[in-house]
Amino acid sequence: MKKLKKRIIYTLSLSVIFAVLAIAAFFSAKDVITNTFSAKNLSTILYEPKWKSAENITPEEVVEKDPTVANNGDVSAYVFLEVTVPYYKGNVYVEDKDGKAIGGAGSGNIAAANVVPMFRFITGATTGESDNYNDLNAEAILTSLSQPVNEGWVLLEGYPKLEPYTTTIGGTADAGNVKYIYAYTGGDAENMKPLKVGEATPPLFNKVKLINIRDNDVYSLEKTFADIPLAVQVTNRSIQASLSTENKEEVWELLDE
Repeated sequence: MKKLKKRIIYTLSLSVIFAVLAIAAFFSAKDVITNTFSAKNLSTILYEPKWKSAENITPEEVVEKDPTVANNGDVSAYVFLEVTVPYYKGNVYVEDKDGKAIGGAGSGNIAAANVVPMFRFITGATTGESDNYNDLNAEAILTSLSQPVNEGWVLLEGYPKLEPYTTTIGGTADAGNVKYIYAYTGGDAENMKPLKVGEATPPLFNKVKLINIRDNDVYSLEKTFADIPLAVQVTNRSIQASLSTENKEEVWELLDE
């Protein structure tokens, strides 16, 4: 009888162990969830609806040039336009409509040694003979770097800036680019206006005019204005409008980091 009792106890002990192992196996599980996201697209396009070729341009000639930005993306954007205009600094004549030198003192043709932007912007508010350039007095033509732009655009603080070329054009003259950066604010002085999907800005300006400027042969310049690259470059810079700030200077700082 004693041997039988021991065998039964041993058998029961094995049954308990197997039962415990079986229960532990049921607590193991694994689930996976995968979410696929698609990002929205920020896309703005710079175009000039009225631009035409402008080869062999002459002083006082007006050229259609109307830089405009359209939002063809999926999100609203803050928009900036960066413009560079060639300048000349040195002994030059700046002439009035009749070909008479202006800006100097005395009876003769006096050259003006100032930074002179080669192109002036013309906005939609002025056309024909009464354009922005002709409305400037002699002093402004010779000394002012400021340019008129259409409503909705504001010049950033610290601009315009001069970016001299690495070499001189000739003699004591210098040349380079005047850089302007404008923010699209829609008329606000400080805060950006979001350019919504499908919308377009007003043109920054409508035309450009090569100023009535000529070399001063008295100073025997080695090169002439024909050697200066007469390129007006416009660059569109945009950033999504959902930022922590609307201030144009702060937005530009975020964009230009």
